[in-house]
Amino acid sequence: MIKSIPLTKLVQSPRNVRRHGDPAADSELKASIAAHGLLQNLIVRPAARGKFEVEAGERRRCALLALAEEKVLPKGYEVTCLVLVGSDDKRRAALSKRLVDELAMQRRDVLALHVASDPGLSLDIMVFTLADADTHDWRSRAATTLRGGVPAGPIVGFEAKDAPASASLADLRSGLDESWRSGEDASSRFKMFRALADESRAAWLGFVVARTLEASLNMAGERQITFQDHLGSTIGIDMAQWWRPTAANYFDRVSKQVKVRGYVAAR
Repeated sequence: MIKSIPLTKLVQSPRNVRRHGDPAADSELKASIAAHGLLQNLIVRPAARGKFEVEAGERRRCALLALAEEKVLPKGYEVTCLVLVGSDDKRRAALSKRLVDELAMQRRDVLALHVASDPGLSLDIMVFTLADADTHDWRSRAATTLRGGVPAGPIVGFEAKDAPASASLADLRSGLDESWRSGEDASSRFKMFRALADESRAAWLGFVVARTLEASLNMAGERQITFQDHLGSTIGIDMAQWWRPTAANYFDRVSKQVKVRGYVAAR
């Protein structure tokens, strides 16, 4: 049951005693509540003399009390709580799955708010997530829905080894700083990734975006992607610098009739 309860009626539960404190984290939590309000409900249980014991959310209760002492909040501030009623194990089991999901969603929103407020961190998370896709253990849950894999096909296994752009792209790939991949898990890898120089992280940004591009041609047909044509024009790419027809990549692959037709059209 969801209920608004005066802050003065909330007390610490003997089953929820903090063993370790983190003053910096507590100060950050207090500042967040002062700025955005309480984003996650407290979980309480009825106690003696009209009080409610906080089963989950003791840090938030302490932060609210500190804000009330500083007169940022009134002493009778109404706190939205989820009240656990009764001790029937079956009832608690039925509640637990939805409760876990609700708490997970609220915790997600708290994290999302802070990520959205920090563009630098957001960019690092995006680039790291896309780059770490090659390292991430597919058996564990992904932290975000960001996906940026290499497009499949249209020809499996094809590599234009004699094309300058393909060779330069391979050189760019081999020059990326991959020292962060030595981390044992995503958390340690992300910490190492953020420690890279700005230039190294910027190089990863360019690569992980570039490798998502689909194959396209600037001609009518199923391979035409007009947005890529626009990108090429915006960048000002000189295709003659990067691709020239040769016997291997074009002339030996085109019929004589097509060659003659092209020659006549060019006269």
